[in-house]
Amino acid sequence: RYRYVTGVQTCALPIFGQGDVRLVPGRPVARPRDLLARGFGAVVVAAGLGVPLPLEVPGAARALPWTALLGPRPRSLRGRRVAVVGDGAVALDCAEAARARGAAHVELFARKALGELAQTRRERDRLLAAGVEVSGRVRVTAVLGRGPRVAGLALRRLALPPGQAFHPSRLADVPRSDHERRDLDAVVLALGGRAGLERDPHPRIHHAGDQVEGPSTVVQALASGKRAAQAVH
Repeated sequence: RYRYVTGVQTCALPIFGQGDVRLVPGRPVARPRDLLARGFGAVVVAAGLGVPLPLEVPGAARALPWTALLGPRPRSLRGRRVAVVGDGAVALDCAEAARARGAAHVELFARKALGELAQTRRERDRLLAAGVEVSGRVRVTAVLGRGPRVAGLALRRLALPPGQAFHPSRLADVPRSDHERRDLDAVVLALGGRAGLERDPHPRIHHAGDQVEGPSTVVQALASGKRAAQAVH
């Protein structure tokens, strides 16, 4: 007998035709091994990297985490001028989501240049067609504002040595390149995530997905889930 236990409030996964499957929404699991004590024969933890990574700069508390846009109750940004900070897949998703949520202007602030973003040409064309602007080779040094209100970003330009492939460790600050953008009134931090549940070395607890593979493709995530299922059997 199989059960599907999740802390997600809403779920549209096509799992209910797979046999004896039950969805338990709104009941977060703090410790997977507690489920073993309740009589489950095994636990598969596929919780992903759902805890947003912080940005350690002054004023970062004024920014929204990426979960505010990609979670079950996305925040409305109608009429806002939005900065999305990050250069990975989560940042690209947030930029498109901000436009879909009514933002008047969306701009991606990234360490990478446009051609280095982790996306296919079709995805890049879709991003630009949505009206998202990209400011590359910059890093955020502060989120400006007063109290909880955002008034802009403090930025510093970055440079990559000629002929070098992109890696964060190879970037260097450009001297005397500090500047501010005061035409923004919302900031979304999309630097990625970390696991919310620690790995539990128990023989009947199996881990799958990004918590094992790191940020990866859908194909790798599916393969990881199948390996976990085989381990359970």
